[in-house]
Amino acid sequence: LLEEVKGVYYDLSEELAFQEEQLLANQDTMEQVKLGFLDLSTPQAKALEKRVFRQQLNRTLVMSKLEKAAELIGVCDQMVDMSRSEREAFYPKYYLLRQDLNKLLAEEIVLEEKVVEKEVLPDLRAQSSSKTQKAGCKIVFEGEDNITGQYRKTLEPEHLFSFTPDRLKDFFTEGELLDCSGFLSKITGGYYLILEFGVHAPNARSSYGGLGRGSQAIIKTMKGKQIILYCTTLDTGNYNSLKNVYTFRGQYRLSNSDVKQLKKSEVDYLRVFWQTGFEDYEFFNLDFFKQQIECLNAK
Repeated sequence: LLEEVKGVYYDLSEELAFQEEQLLANQDTMEQVKLGFLDLSTPQAKALEKRVFRQQLNRTLVMSKLEKAAELIGVCDQMVDMSRSEREAFYPKYYLLRQDLNKLLAEEIVLEEKVVEKEVLPDLRAQSSSKTQKAGCKIVFEGEDNITGQYRKTLEPEHLFSFTPDRLKDFFTEGELLDCSGFLSKITGGYYLILEFGVHAPNARSSYGGLGRGSQAIIKTMKGKQIILYCTTLDTGNYNSLKNVYTFRGQYRLSNSDVKQLKKSEVDYLRVFWQTGFEDYEFFNLDFFKQQIECLNAK
């Protein structure tokens, strides 16, 4: 029993350390924004404030779990040196503490969107992302696919995030190195996520390689869950010399369990595996999956 509880405690300690690291990094970014050292768009600022608020709540919850686990470890330590009869008399206390810990372990931070906006983002509420607003439930195609002959419903792309590595920020003063838009498509028998990356660099192919068939994209939700997707296509990019942009397009299959999780989750980060390595991207369009899945399933 003692080793089992210690294992839970160590896992919680690692989770708390991760929460602290992420929270401090995001709080530092918020401070830079307030001091005017960093300029964020409205969707970026809104996503950042919401992320910090959720991380603060998560940290408090993890600390409560840690305290209960430490209390349970103390009880188990006492029971180790007890006689059998003494230990049996102590079991009720152990089971009550274990029951309390199990309840805490089952808890997750779930926020209502209106509560977050009202309590945390009053100054940003009136400034919404026009890209997200306009996307709504716009359907690009619905009907029989000309190639497969199957029913297909495809939604309009939405902007998901932009990204520039820290080492290159001085060179991209009027834009970002990488922009990503995405949309969902529902085909008889399954759902697909299509991501389109625009990399504004003539050497993008040598830097990124491309998106390989079978390569992963890992979605991390605000609740800390990970969803692993696999690319079903190969794309080494197309270069537009007039716009100086390389376009890479990846298609990822979503299982029914993936859809079930994503339709009730907000996305925190996306890790994309390129042929030359991986990068982590912070989502600005937090409700992208919830909205698009709802649109695809609407009659």
